Amino acid sequence: MKNISKFFSIACCLFLVGTKLNALCNNPANLDTTFGPQNNGIVFIDFAGAVNNFGNGGILIDNQGRIVVLGTERDNLNNDNFAVARLLPNGILDTTFDGDGKTTIDFNVEDQGTGGIVGDCQGRLIVAGLDDFNDSFAIARLLQNGTLDSSFGIDGKVTTGMDIASCSGVLLNKEGKIVLFGFSTLNNLIVTQINTNGSLDTLFGTNGTTQVDFGGAESTTSDFAIDSQGRIVIVGNTTVGGPMPLFFAVARLNANGSLDTSFGTDGKTIIVDIGGQKNALGGVAIISSGKILVSGQTQNHIVIFQLNDNGSLNTSFGNNGSTIIDLGGTQVGNGGIVINPSGKIYIFGEDTPNNFLVARLLSNGTFDNNFGNAGITLIPLPAEVETFGGGITIDAQGRIVLLGTSKDNPREFTVIRLCGDELPAFIVALREKYMANCQCN
Repeated sequence: MKNISKFFSIACCLFLVGTKLNALCNNPANLDTTFGPQNNGIVFIDFAGAVNNFGNGGILIDNQGRIVVLGTERDNLNNDNFAVARLLPNGILDTTFDGDGKTTIDFNVEDQGTGGIVGDCQGRLIVAGLDDFNDSFAIARLLQNGTLDSSFGIDGKVTTGMDIASCSGVLLNKEGKIVLFGFSTLNNLIVTQINTNGSLDTLFGTNGTTQVDFGGAESTTSDFAIDSQGRIVIVGNTTVGGPMPLFFAVARLNANGSLDTSFGTDGKTIIVDIGGQKNALGGVAIISSGKILVSGQTQNHIVIFQLNDNGSLNTSFGNNGSTIIDLGGTQVGNGGIVINPSGKIYIFGEDTPNNFLVARLLSNGTFDNNFGNAGITLIPLPAEVETFGGGITIDAQGRIVLLGTSKDNPREFTVIRLCGDELPAFIVALREKYMANCQCN
């Protein structure tokens, strides 16, 4: 499941506008009945001519409170195209966006996998994914009205890179350059940087790209973040000495794409297996001191680690460096992680059957007993929804907004808004993580 590049890709340098929490929303876990055309907290979005639609690419909220979602639409020839929709704050499609609130982007290849969405300082949308036919990153830039930006690449579209197996996210650095994250057909984690006009930034890494090899037989990507110094922290999974188990892998690059040798061993660190055979990292967040939090899944529970700035495990966090969320069922920790300015840590995930999980930890890794039930809240998802794996964000009122896919045939994008809670510090944290990496001129 995609995490929060995908799960928390939010418009760069766009500021959220807050209002009072609706009086009908007296329980943060309730569906927000002021949202959607049926006033039931759920919006279904289909794209004309599509056999199926998958809300799997990412979600953001712009400075007007409008919700932008990214996924794929599949036609009757089994071709996948990028699909983008924009909703007004009340959940109605915004007809100022390409005429009907929806647009699709075709790179003229059979398979296009979405990886993430981010907004720049001019309100333009950058969407990224995979050109599977050419094993390349595929990137498009849209103007605020939903049309392709002809000043970017060729007619608003760019394909770049070689041997790309997956696109896992997109962010902007402080210069507004586009940073792409994925993994290669060589089983390496890969970062590529392109200039604002869509050309490859050849000053980054080696001819615009850095590949990180952890030495295992297999590597997969999960999430990435850019810190206040412009360093890029990437997280994923790797095998060492065989196909199982999967280990948590973290690397840090300098702003120029070189491995940061002050981190771990030659810029890389592997968090050893803690007893599970199905370990999978889900998210990463960086606190002001430079310490790094990573969340993920091991066996049937969620685990959170904290690393020092040098990549070593911070043993003063939680229980000797980690905290485990175990409800006795099956928890999937791939929804993401965010830290608010007071140091409290929000973890998102899933608990079977079909529950959305939110946990809050104190800065030292212990559960915050003032949140939910001993620091954990479980929110049942509506029966119409198959997955919320497309993305998660929070609006200015602290309401959780989820992107997923319906169970219907044909499937549709599904956007859900919960009543939430007033969490101004949380919103600041989201903005700091995903918006502070861009300088508005």
